[in-house]
Amino acid sequence: GVAGDALDAAAADTVADGPRAARAAAKLAAHLDAPKATLAAILWTDGPAPGGAYVPKTEGIYAIAGPPLPAPVRSPIGAGDTVAGTTFAAWLSDDGAADDVPAPVRAFAYGLARGAASCLTDENARFDETVAHEIWEDTVVTK
Repeated sequence: GVAGDALDAAAADTVADGPRAARAAAKLAAHLDAPKATLAAILWTDGPAPGGAYVPKTEGIYAIAGPPLPAPVRSPIGAGDTVAGTTFAAWLSDDGAADDVPAPVRAFAYGLARGAASCLTDENARFDETVAHEIWEDTVVTK
């Protein structure tokens, strides 16, 4: 396993360092007892820092950066749940039309925008879909 591995332990505290987090994700994927094709992606977030994705099948590393928020953060509580739920929903409904970016990465960009929008409300995991869509449209995915 990878428990106690210095790279993995350090990466947990420095997710904002995208390349280091990507190396840790690649190392984790290599330790899993599964073919590359069965693990679609490893995704990570770190609050306002860009999210990241590692796609083992292609060894692709992606950064997902949202725009500055259109209003002050009111409450980040529930943002991670929002990211997880909306990423999963988007991934399940992905039609594969945009082949230049893998489906889990596209879905994660969608989820990150909704998580960001949920930080702009006082209610946990609630967001304005119009605001979320505007954030998503301005989100940049870089390989």
